Formats: sequence, C-alpha cells, structure tokens
Amino acid sequence: GQEAGSVASGDHRFFEQVFECSNDGHFIIDSRTGGFCLVNPRFIEMTGYERDELLDAGFRPASLVYGRGRERAQEQIETLEEGGSGVFEWICADRNGRVLDVEASLRRIRHEGHSYILGEIRDIGARKNLERRLKEAVEKQRKKTIRAAKAGVRVYQLTDKIRRLPDLLHRLDSVSDE
Repeated sequence: GQEAGSVASGDHRFFEQVFECSNDGHFIIDSRTGGFCLVNPRFIEMTGYERDELLDAGFRPASLVYGRGRERAQEQIETLEEGGSGVFEWICADRNGRVLDVEASLRRIRHEGHSYILGEIRDIGARKNLERRLKEAVEKQRKKTIRAAKAGVRVYQLTDKIRRLPDLLHRLDSVSDE
C-alpha cells in the first residue's frame, strides 16, 4: 500500500489541483503552435484575459510582455533548449494596460513525443519597489556621506589655518617691527 502523505504518480487529479490552486500564474505552451494550451486561474487573473482568449491559436504568449521586452521574451521562449530552463524578469501589461513586474520561470519538457514549455509567472512588483526604494536610500546616504566628507575637509582646512595663525601672526609682527 501507499505510505501516509504520499501521492501516487498516476493521480492526475492531485496534480491538476496543484496546478489550478497555485498562488502563481501557471501555463503550458505547445511548442508546435507557439500558443498556450493550458493556463491556471491565477494566470487568468494576472493577465485579465479570459481562458478561451489565452488558449486561442492566434494568441502569442510574448504579447503579454510590455513594449521593447516583447521580442526578447519571444527569443527567450523560442531558444529554450530541450530540458533547459530559465528564470527571467519581464514587464507585462494585462488586458487593461496595467503594467506589472513578473518573474517568469520556464522549462522545456517533452510529453508523448511533443515539446512543451512549462511556465509560471510571479508578481514581483513589491520586490522591485523595495529594490528601487533601497537604491534611492543608498544613493541618498552616499550623497550625505560625500557632503559630510567635504565638510570634514573644510573643517580640517580651517583648523589647519587656525593652527598656523600664531606662526603667521608672529611673522607678521616681525615684519611690522622692521
């Protein structure tokens, strides 16, 4: 019998449930057509498209990628080697034009003699926002440090002049005595 907690490898309902209930947007691209052949509800939610629109033969996955990144995304999809995988950051636009930063994880697989791309997208907008804020804070701190260093140099220069003042006064006094 099966051990407690194990899943039979043939239990397709379990794997279907995992696919359908994931917090990330999952999809499968049929390499023969270049289009989606399976998408999960989270993917539908993230893109704003209906399932039948995404599965339409004319819909190209890279068309979800915003602007100039579209060609690069298409190339990343097409050049993924058999058994190969890649993780990419894409800027996508949903059906309503809302832009979102995503991490796309892709793996080319074979099933029953056909090639597919198993993929998932994860919204990384919060992470990208945090990275941007961190970079801004580092830059702000760098500028403060430079200002403090310059102020320190000015204080040093002023201190040096004050330290030399008695000598200058003595020399000035000597010159005026002559």
